[in-house]
Amino acid sequence: MRLNRFDLNLLPALNALLSERGITRAAERIGCSQPAMSSALRRLRDYFGDPLLTPSGRSLTLSPRGLALLAPVRDALLSIETALGARPVFDPAELQREFRVVVADFLTPIVVPGLLATIRESAPRVRLHVEPVTDASVRRLLNGDVDLCYWPYDLLLFGMESLPAGLRLAELGPAPWICITSRSHHDIGETLTRDRYLALRHVVARPSLSAENVETVWRRLFGVNLDIVASTNSVLDLPWIVAATELAATVPQTLLKVVAPPLHLQWHPAPLPVAGPQESLVWHARHDTDAGHAWLRNLFTSARRRLGS
Repeated sequence: MRLNRFDLNLLPALNALLSERGITRAAERIGCSQPAMSSALRRLRDYFGDPLLTPSGRSLTLSPRGLALLAPVRDALLSIETALGARPVFDPAELQREFRVVVADFLTPIVVPGLLATIRESAPRVRLHVEPVTDASVRRLLNGDVDLCYWPYDLLLFGMESLPAGLRLAELGPAPWICITSRSHHDIGETLTRDRYLALRHVVARPSLSAENVETVWRRLFGVNLDIVASTNSVLDLPWIVAATELAATVPQTLLKVVAPPLHLQWHPAPLPVAGPQESLVWHARHDTDAGHAWLRNLFTSARRRLGS
């Protein structure tokens, strides 16, 4: 197949169809009509001599050829977008761009306001879209749907033993696990032993919407069996729940910068057999030479440095 036979205007449609696996969602993704997307799919099928998407019940699935095209097409399109947006000399004041970042919910009020102040002063045409962590965050990063992730979570929380190929990780500082309880909790003394910790009833949070058993997730992460009686998707929920109950919660110590004084909590180092996580930036290697992205990463790094340990 020769490149001069391929209409490059079809590349965004091809990427959307392969990623969304549906004509309606693909059309919405790139802002075109469904008839236009259907026409693009017909032309793509003619070019590749392959259906690319095949019916499976009420949905569409990728053909083997479509599956093989998914990653190369996505990376090619993102590389083109990066190249077209590159400048010989980077000046944030000239940057006009929206960055999509995933930030752990409890880090947002600590870090994002300062970031926005810096952006307003040095790059007034930059826009920042912040979204919470979910079990889809890593996939969205791989697909190019978000630009950067900032969180204090171990990859085990996402069911991963190691960083997926193509992703970069920079550790910014430790986020030790602590156990928080209400100051009125009757069973907590000056120190928290492991036996006492394991005997407590726990409420937990995890940045995930998956159906995996919550006890399994935390057993994998902490290496211990906790008596988990409640769970939530937001770490920010935990201090309020703990303050009004006799439950315990295990959270990154950074959370204390947001909620400890007004809620009258007490905390102890969590007696766990595993080390605490690191607050980390995660991005795709496609952005390694992207000056605007490097500038954004430096903003997060500087914000974490001001935050301290």
